[in-house]
Amino acid sequence: MDVIKGSRIVRFDVKRNCRWLSVVLIGFAVTGCSSQMSSYKAKAPATPPANLLSEDIAAFLQSTEAGSRQAFDQSPWGEQVTVVADESYASATGSECRPLTILKPDSDSRALACSKNGADWYSVRVLSASK
Repeated sequence: MDVIKGSRIVRFDVKRNCRWLSVVLIGFAVTGCSSQMSSYKAKAPATPPANLLSEDIAAFLQSTEAGSRQAFDQSPWGEQVTVVADESYASATGSECRPLTILKPDSDSRALACSKNGADWYSVRVLSASK
């Protein structure tokens, strides 16, 4: 398509300009959607999660050395258990985690506890266990 501007003839390629216009419009749409999503902030729960460990277990996990054990009358793993704490490590999420061995009169099991702030410890699901 030719357009006359003053004394000059200017070539106007409709297909090429439409393609550029569609690319620009898609860019605006993507930018608008992504900027709205980043402004969303999740609210923290008002109550602590159900897997929060008791203060006595948390104190044991925070202050004990690897291989230490302590008996607990009540725990998330049952009554009258002995908890053996392994070496702590930093998880991929930045939490301090400790693998645990739970000793019961009739069986042993593995567990995992993690803390983000060093004070509150949570029981975390074990994804893989090794002895």
